Amino acid sequence: WRMMIPGAKDSAEAKRIEVFRRILDVMSDEQKAKGPALLKEPHTLQAIGEAANEDPQEVKLLLQRYEMLAQYQVWLKARKAEGKKLPRNTDEMTELARVDMQKKHMSRMRARHRRL
Repeated sequence: WRMMIPGAKDSAEAKRIEVFRRILDVMSDEQKAKGPALLKEPHTLQAIGEAANEDPQEVKLLLQRYEMLAQYQVWLKARKAEGKKLPRNTDEMTELARVDMQKKHMSRMRARHRRL
């Protein structure tokens, strides 16, 4: 629907989405199933980039974003299961994730010091 808003097609993010669509169109089902594991296969990234007529860095960026979103999904499901507040927007999600990661890191550090 955003593409129907005047000027939205010219935005940088809209152009990036089009690049990602071209990349996804040339990827095989097997490659899509591997997802972020393809980041360890530079020759495959190169081949996908060439097939999509895009820079392999764009393929890498797509896979990294996918991996990040998958991690957020796991984190959100855990928060919901624990009965914690869910974020209402991206900024709030980023802040809550940062705080949760700090708490997790601190609890690991405390546990490590107790063992010593």
